Order: sequence, then C-alpha cells, then structure tokens
Amino acid sequence: MNKPEADSQRVHDLQCMEIWNGNRHVERDVHSAGLQAWVFSQPYQSNRQGGDIHYLSLCVGGIVTRIVLADVAGHGDQVAKTSKELLNLLRKFMNTKKQDRLVAELNRHFTEIEAKEGFATAIVATYLSHKSTLLLTNAGHPRPLFYGGSNGRWEFLDLPTTEKGLGENFPFGLDQATRYEHFVLKIEPGDWLLLYTDAYTECCDTEERLLGESGLLKLVQQILDRCRYPSLEGS
Repeated sequence: MNKPEADSQRVHDLQCMEIWNGNRHVERDVHSAGLQAWVFSQPYQSNRQGGDIHYLSLCVGGIVTRIVLADVAGHGDQVAKTSKELLNLLRKFMNTKKQDRLVAELNRHFTEIEAKEGFATAIVATYLSHKSTLLLTNAGHPRPLFYGGSNGRWEFLDLPTTEKGLGENFPFGLDQATRYEHFVLKIEPGDWLLLYTDAYTECCDTEERLLGESGLLKLVQQILDRCRYPSLEGS
C-alpha cells in the first residue's frame, strides 16, 4: 500500500480567524502569534484517515491561538467517522471564551453522539500571545512533555487542579457531567511543548519492550543532545 501523500506545504502562517485541522497524514510547520509548531500525523497502517485529530485556530485579532490534540479510541478508517464528528464540534465551540467551559461543551456534545465509536482523550490548549501564557486542560490524554529554555530540562507536566480541587478531567464521551480544570503555564523564549498520542508510549523498542513515558523521555533527551534548537518566543 502506498504511503498517503503528506501536506506538501512545509510552513503555514495562521491568519486571524483561520482554522487549520484534520485527521489525515501531515507533516507541517505552523506559525501563529508568538509561537511556532511542528505537526506530524500518520494514520494507522497508512490508512487515509484515522482517529488522531490536530486542530489549530487563531482569533481575537491574533491574540488567542487554540490548539487541540485528540485521540479517538480505535484505529484508522474504522474510527474516522467519529473523529470527524469531534472535529465538527471543535469548529462549533472553538470561540468559547473560557477554557473550562469550552472543554465541558466538547465533552457534553461528544457524549451525546449516538453513533460514535467509544471515547476520546484530548489536550486542549489556549495560548494568549499578549501574556505569553498557555492554558492547558488534559482530558485523560498522555502527559505533555515540557522543555524549559531557562533550565535546559525536559519534564512531564502533571496538570494540577485548582484550589477547589473539583476537576475530574475524564476523556470525552464517558460522562456528560465531567468537571474540567486547567493548568496555567508561563511561556518563555526557548521553551518547547511536546504533545503526542499513546502511539508513542505504546510502541516497542529494539528489544520489544514498551517504550512508556520513561523511554519517550530518554529519546527526547537524546535528540536534544544532538540538535541545537533556535530561540523561540513560545512553543
């Protein structure tokens, strides 16, 4: 089977009120206000589309960038219909002002889809360029990896709840009443954020052992040792 053709445009500058998203094979640089991103997606076994969703939008005069990485349970074309339903919900609710309400609406409406296949994990992020601040909500998704330009270290982000401690942050599609809370991350020049699906942590190394979080962290650290990263306003 031939490998699906990737998006050939290597750099994409988001414009105000623009949405860029999909569930197909893509390798692309995406730039928006105050940050640069690299998006790579490959559906299961070279299927044309799959359950992993990438979504970026720029709004409010270029001040707010919304970023979503979601993973619908299942693989390839089998769950493509469900992933498209989630993409439609992202387009519908992406302009919701408050982060927690946005995630709650996505979960509530995704739960109501009768023909969906299972649940979906997701990372939902809002980047405020005028404050250099990133709001992160983790809905049952693998923990993001964060590189601090000031200390030169990669570490997994445990997203703590707020003072009230009411957040549950379950995957989408399990319970309409799930409560979501977000984590606030200050972004400095040279910082990097790695969002990924469990396709990485559940793959095997050369000795047929699951990579897991520790194996992924080791690989990322090795890459860092071999590469010199440019200074960025954000990640």
